[in-house]
Amino acid sequence: MAETLYKSSYLESWGSGVMRIVDACRATGIEEPVWRNENGIVTVEFKRPEKGLSDLRKDSDQVPTKYRPSTDQVMELIMSMDDTYMSINEIMTIMGLKHKQTFRNNFLRKACEEGAIKWKFPSQANHPRQKYCLTTEALEWKLQELESNKLEKEDN
Repeated sequence: MAETLYKSSYLESWGSGVMRIVDACRATGIEEPVWRNENGIVTVEFKRPEKGLSDLRKDSDQVPTKYRPSTDQVMELIMSMDDTYMSINEIMTIMGLKHKQTFRNNFLRKACEEGAIKWKFPSQANHPRQKYCLTTEALEWKLQELESNKLEKEDN
C-alpha cells in the first residue's frame, strides 16, 4: 500500500504526502483515513463514502458541457473519433461499418448538422480529400463521458 501511495506521489516516504491524502479526503467529502502502526506494520483504513463517487463528482465545480448528442448513432460516432482529421473510410473501419450511404445518412450528416463534426474543407463538401474531426464541443462531451464512465466503474 505504501509503495502504491508513494509511486502515485501521494506519499513521500511518510512525509508531507500524508497531509495531502488527508486534504484530498477532506476536499471530496470523504472521511479522513485511519492510520495504524502495529508491530512496525502501518495500515491505512479508508472509509467508503455514504454516497457514491459519481455523486461526489456531481457536487464538484466541474461544469458539464452544453453539447449533447441527438442520437445513439451520433454518440457512437463521437466516441469513435478524436481531434485528428479522418476520412469516411477510416471512420467506418474503426466503427466496423460497411455501407457508406447508411453511414453518411445515419451518422455523419446528423453529426455535422448538430455541430459535433467539422470538415477539413468546409467550403467544398465533395472535396476528394475531405476529412472530418470532432469539434471542441463534441470532444469535451466525449472526455466527460469517458471520465464519468471511469468513475462509475471505480464505484462498482
